[in-house]
Amino acid sequence: MITLTATLALTLSAPVATANPALQGYLNHESLTQQLVELDQSELVTLQSIGKSHGGRNIWLLTVGQGTGPAIAVVGNLQAGHLAGGEICLRMAQKLVALSAHDEMVRKLLSERTFYFLPRPDPDACEKSFIGPWRLPAGNGRRTDDDRDFQFGEDPPEDLDGDGWITSMRIEDETGGFIPHPEDPRLMISADRNKNERGMYRILVEGIDNDRDESWNEDAGDGVGLDRNFPFRFQPFEPHHGPNAVSEPESRAIADFFHDRTNIAIVLSFSPEENLLNPWKPNADRERQRIKSAVLGADAPGLEYISNDYKQKLGSTEGPAGTDNRGTFASWIYFHLGKWSLSARGWSVPKLELLPDEKAASDKRGADEWNALRWLAKQERDGFAPWKRIDHPDFPNRKVEVGGFRPFYLLNPPANQLDGIAEKHAQFLIGLPALMARLAIAETRVEVLGGNVVRVTAKSVNRGFLAAMPEMGQVNGQPIQLQIELHAPEQTVFLRGSKRQRVPRLTGNGGSHETSWLIRLPNAEPVKLSIDLAAPTVDTSRAEIEIKPSS
Repeated sequence: MITLTATLALTLSAPVATANPALQGYLNHESLTQQLVELDQSELVTLQSIGKSHGGRNIWLLTVGQGTGPAIAVVGNLQAGHLAGGEICLRMAQKLVALSAHDEMVRKLLSERTFYFLPRPDPDACEKSFIGPWRLPAGNGRRTDDDRDFQFGEDPPEDLDGDGWITSMRIEDETGGFIPHPEDPRLMISADRNKNERGMYRILVEGIDNDRDESWNEDAGDGVGLDRNFPFRFQPFEPHHGPNAVSEPESRAIADFFHDRTNIAIVLSFSPEENLLNPWKPNADRERQRIKSAVLGADAPGLEYISNDYKQKLGSTEGPAGTDNRGTFASWIYFHLGKWSLSARGWSVPKLELLPDEKAASDKRGADEWNALRWLAKQERDGFAPWKRIDHPDFPNRKVEVGGFRPFYLLNPPANQLDGIAEKHAQFLIGLPALMARLAIAETRVEVLGGNVVRVTAKSVNRGFLAAMPEMGQVNGQPIQLQIELHAPEQTVFLRGSKRQRVPRLTGNGGSHETSWLIRLPNAEPVKLSIDLAAPTVDTSRAEIEIKPSS
C-alpha cells in the first residue's frame, strides 16, 4: 500500500517531467513553430499569426496556394488533449506542398485554390499536455473558477500513487454505482439492478478533497475549452465553457478570421465531436423550429455523400460518435456562418478482430474499453495503469485503488502512424474542390422591343455537386449571397430589374434560375454587354452578348 505522505514527498522532490510517454514524437509549440517556418520557405506558402493566446503564444495561420476564388480552411485540434488533430493538419499542409513539386494536378489545384491551415488554434491548452503529472487539459491558460465558489483552482487532481499520471480512483462503497467487469476486473461497468447487481465502487478522478466540500477535484482552474466557447448553443455557467461566448483571445481570433474570409466555402476541423464518420442527421420537427439545431434536410444528402467519400479514403466506416455540440466550432460554422462544415476525429482505436485462440466477452458492457485493452497490448503501449491500493485520508478504513486508462493514449495514435493518417486526409482534402459548386451562365436571350428597349434574360446553372451554399446559409443570410450583374453602357436605364440581382441558392447537379432585365440603351448603336454571376464562395462566371437595338 502506498501512503499519501510518501507520495506527496516524492512528487515535491522530483522535477516536473515534460516528456509525455503517450505523446512521444508529437510537437510542442516551439517545435511546431519551427516546422511552420520551414514550410514558409515555399513560394506557395505564407505564414502569419492571427492573434495571441492568453499566454502570449502565436496562433499560426498557414496559407497554401495562390487562388483568388473560393477557399477551404482546415483547423487542427479544437480540444486540448486531441493533439493528433493538429499534427494531421500540419502534415496535410506539408504533403500538399510536397506533392506540388511533381504532381501536375496538385500544382494546378494550388494555382486555382487557396487552403488555410490553422494547425493549433489553442496553443496554451496543448502545451499543458506536455507538462506532468499528465492529464487531459480542459482549456487555455486562463485561471478559472470551475466550481463557481469565487476561488480559483483550489481543488485540482493529484498524482497520489506517484506514477506521473492522473487516472481514476475506485473507492469501495456499497452505495456506489459501479462493479468490476465479470470477465476482466480491470474494467469498471455500471451495475444493473435489474440483473440483481449491486454497486460496489464509486469512481472519482485521482486526488483529494482539498477544499473539504465533499466534492473531489472539481476545480483545477483549468481554463476555458476552445470547443465550448463558440456561440452556437453556448452554455453559460458550465465548467470550462467561459463567462460568455467568444470570451477568449483564441476564440475571438478564430471568429474574426472566419468572419473576414468570406471566400471560405468549406471548413474541415478536427475534434472528437466529429460528423464525418457519424454524419449529422436531419430532424423534421427541429427543422420547423425558428432556431435551427439539426442539419437541414436539404443539406443532409451532400454531407452524407462527403461522409461516404471520407470513409472510403480513410478505410474506416465507424468510430466513436460525438456527444455534444454545445458551443462547438463545427456547429458554429454551419448553423451561424452557413458554410459547409466537416469535422473529423482523424483517428480512433481500431476495432480488432478476435484471434483464433481468443474468446469474446459474453457480457458486452464496456466493449469499447475491452477492445482498447487488447489494442494497447498489441501495440505494446503502456496506456492502462493497473489498480494499485493507496491509503487515502478522505476515506479512512476504506479500500481505495488508483488506476485505469491513462489519458491521451486512446485519443491520439502512436506518432509513427501520423504520416499515413495525414496522407489519407490529404487525399480527401484534394478531392473536396471537385465537389464544390461550379456555376455557369448556360444561356442568354435578347429580345429587341423597339425604341432602344431590350429584354435580356440569363439562365444560371450549377454544374457542381454541392449547392452554391448550404440551405442553412440561405436561412441565416450570413454568407454573401449569389448575385448576377448586367454590365451595360453608362446612361442605360434599367426599366425592370436592378443592375445587380440576387440569385436564389442553386442546388447541385443542375440547379438553375432565370434572371431578366428590361433596359433602355442610350442609343441605337450595336453594343456589347457582359453578365457576371458571382459570390465569394464560388468562381465568377461571365457571359458576353451583343445587342443591335435597331434590328
